Amino acid sequence: MEGGKEEDEEEAEEGAAGDERVVWLRGPSQLPRRPIPLARRPMIQPLEPKGWFFVQPGEHKRKPNGILGLLCRLHFPGLVMHAGVLEPAYTWDHYMASPEATEREGRNFTTKARRVVGELWNFYRCEEGYEARANELAHQACYIIKGALASASTRILGRSLIQASLATTSRRTPCLT
Repeated sequence: MEGGKEEDEEEAEEGAAGDERVVWLRGPSQLPRRPIPLARRPMIQPLEPKGWFFVQPGEHKRKPNGILGLLCRLHFPGLVMHAGVLEPAYTWDHYMASPEATEREGRNFTTKARRVVGELWNFYRCEEGYEARANELAHQACYIIKGALASASTRILGRSLIQASLATTSRRTPCLT
């Protein structure tokens, strides 16, 4: 009896939701809202060898490496010309090789890699005197974020291959024998 009652409640909830499927992702899947006033950003300091120390709390409690991973997905370059070969951006070196255009606010980061690290500072402040080391640590952390890059690049590459395949098949002429 109890099992049937629970199933009925679940079915009622599904029907009330309009049969929309909800995707649950592991961990936060969106960046915190921007802009965050400078005084309300958490203050961080690089902690050897690969971590961060929160010196002062702020508007959010998100981990810097998590924010970097989301920024890597947001600014995924797709296919990149690297070492003379057009290939999907699987590594941080691909981000370093991918040029970046000037944005609306007039900032020019020159590469996707510099943009990812530069935008980290839209969410945090760095304790004075640690800025250079913090930027180095952010670049090192992005070298580690490989799983995120590989999954995003596989999706983009799959779409590119499908589009290329459709384009070539539509130009083929039928074989008459």
